[in-house]
Amino acid sequence: MYATNPTEQVCDTDTSAFNFSSAWSMVDDSYNGVSQGYIQSGYVRSYGGSDEFFAQKQYLGGNLTTVYGATLSSYGQNHHYWVDCTPSGTCTTLSAIIDSDVFMTLPISDFYMGIKYLFPEAFSEQGYLSSDVPGTASSPLTFSEIQYQLPSGSFTTSLGTEHYENDSGTLSSDCNLEHRWGADSAVSSNTFHVWEATPSNGSC
Repeated sequence: MYATNPTEQVCDTDTSAFNFSSAWSMVDDSYNGVSQGYIQSGYVRSYGGSDEFFAQKQYLGGNLTTVYGATLSSYGQNHHYWVDCTPSGTCTTLSAIIDSDVFMTLPISDFYMGIKYLFPEAFSEQGYLSSDVPGTASSPLTFSEIQYQLPSGSFTTSLGTEHYENDSGTLSSDCNLEHRWGADSAVSSNTFHVWEATPSNGSC
């Protein structure tokens, strides 16, 4: 999956690392609909900083691990954020990759049910509802060339129908949760767009 990094703002009354805006590609272990762990790659902007590459992983019983990479020098760049399962045909290790650089790996054996309940996901995520999703209506965050990996190791663009979450703001009184945005409804395409309808960067 490729993703652009259009402009975004975070709210201005929390200067901690929790105050962020991000976009990422992930493989999630969702046994019984509850995340048991994940590995992801993407970009993030925290308060007072610029967009930078990051990768993150966590698994049931393990610590959250995050690594950061290069700072993106400008808005509007298009990079390849993906998770690869190797070796082909057996899939024992997941790798979080940006373009061709492997940021971290995670053994499949660390997941609760192994490969059985792994799902690919792509989202924009913010620490606060009052922080902006990357992108505006005229310059949206674009996820493109979306694919997922088959058990054989090959990738396919035959996605069928994907469903994405949309936080409409009904939780705006709760500033202690992380929030994710995506398309309002199901889409059947290898490209979709995300943007902030009413950009603002006021109080968290």
